[in-house]
Amino acid sequence: MALNRQHRTFRERRNVAKRMFAKQNAPCHICQGKLGPIHYDGDEGKVGMPLSFDLDHKVPVSKGGSLLDLNNFAASHARCNRGRQDTDLDEYRAKVNGQQKPSTQFRRTTYWGNMKPPHEGNSIPPFKWY
Repeated sequence: MALNRQHRTFRERRNVAKRMFAKQNAPCHICQGKLGPIHYDGDEGKVGMPLSFDLDHKVPVSKGGSLLDLNNFAASHARCNRGRQDTDLDEYRAKVNGQQKPSTQFRRTTYWGNMKPPHEGNSIPPFKWY
């Protein structure tokens, strides 16, 4: 019962924070607006809408931040918030600015299994997906 009440309270406070940030036209506090303005009118955190509004906790709840404190809320892009996850904000910005791609990016990899790559003298070509 307490969990349902806490979840309902969080949803209500999230909606209040969203209206407050939309009225101020607040930029994303993670990328500091580098990706562009936040789309406050879109669905919140919806997949395929990377610039839509998503509520971020300045101090992650998993690291002792408050779930319900309005002072712990900040506006962010869905993409930025998913990339940051529960890392410290300064640590995440250093990671992104250090030319490392955020975790929301996909990178191509080749799985060789027990085989050596062709350039190491293996005559068997790798399996290709078509």
